[in-house]
Amino acid sequence: MRSLRVTLVTQSYHPVHGGIGEHARHLGLALQERGHRVRILTSGPAPRGGELCGLEVVRIGRRFHIPSNGARASLAFHPLYRKAVHRAIAAGVDLVHIHSPLEPFLPWAVLQEAGVPCIGTFHNAGAVPWGYRLFARWLDPLAQRLRLRTAVSRCAAAYAGRHFPGEYLLIPNGVDPGRFSPDGDRPRSRPPTLLFVGRLEPRKGLDVLVDGVARIGRRLPVPPRLVVIGDGSMRGSLLRRARAARIDLRWLGAVEHESLPGWYRAADLLVAPAVHGESFGIVLLEALASGLPVVASRIEGFREVLDGCPSARLFAPRDGQALAEALEESLGVLGDRGVRAAARMHALRYAWTRVAESTEEAYGEALGGSPATAGRVRFGPEKTTQGAQTRALTFAGR
Repeated sequence: MRSLRVTLVTQSYHPVHGGIGEHARHLGLALQERGHRVRILTSGPAPRGGELCGLEVVRIGRRFHIPSNGARASLAFHPLYRKAVHRAIAAGVDLVHIHSPLEPFLPWAVLQEAGVPCIGTFHNAGAVPWGYRLFARWLDPLAQRLRLRTAVSRCAAAYAGRHFPGEYLLIPNGVDPGRFSPDGDRPRSRPPTLLFVGRLEPRKGLDVLVDGVARIGRRLPVPPRLVVIGDGSMRGSLLRRARAARIDLRWLGAVEHESLPGWYRAADLLVAPAVHGESFGIVLLEALASGLPVVASRIEGFREVLDGCPSARLFAPRDGQALAEALEESLGVLGDRGVRAAARMHALRYAWTRVAESTEEAYGEALGGSPATAGRVRFGPEKTTQGAQTRALTFAGR
């Protein structure tokens, strides 16, 4: 494929920690390795230590956060957004790739001003937000401007497709298996170390985490240590619950970008107890690529990622007893090298090099080339027996 000038648009980007920003950054780096010229278009302010190396970053507008889907969503605004976006794209671009393309306000301005083919990637899952329900009629013309739609999982496609019918290519999140690797120092933890990585927000299941760890701690001769990486609105509640349950908890807050792989290598298990709203779970891949077994709630987005992985155990969401049982089973096979090797092999299926190749095919399709080989899911209007309009899910297998 010829070299393209690509602008990746995301309202969530460093120094904000989150899966969408990580996706945009690592996809951009992988695309550059394939010979394309990539830059990030996002909101300000820039991080105090400067931009992360490797990609050109253009920032316009100011970022703010609002509660959304049991977490916080990053939005951006500029009083003259359309003019600012027009100037940012006027330098020349072949294609614009917008992440979360129907969220206000930067994606809206880009769709109105791009003047070149746009594709959009849908990342969210869970209950459809009130904005989609109330403003689908006004957002649909923006959705129609997308030459191609992709989603990181089937549940992410369903989340958008309920209100914006059409075809969605399934191109997942990815992982850097060079950065997240079992190679390097792996200190043997005593007691066993459980790791949680994520925002400390309601949908992450922190009360279930404390309950499950407390239960298993009462059953084991050596109670485990819980290491928590992340910050958010539930920090105080987490610390109080852990103290009341007498859990050995080490809260690290937001760690430096360079040190995160070492924390995966130092742990024995990753625990992901989210109760809803997760379309994928990049931390699952980071752990597996590091050779770390995973215990995760059986929500749709996690099931899609972990399907067929022998190094993962799923438990019923919101059930502390089920989490404790899954932890006990996983801790019982920590010495099995095959478990770590299988974790690594599963993660390699999601290497960014593969994701970039699939994304490049999608770009080619959007520009009039051959259809991409990624799986597809289609939503379309269908009348019920009562004659009301509903959204029906069909699969266009390829």
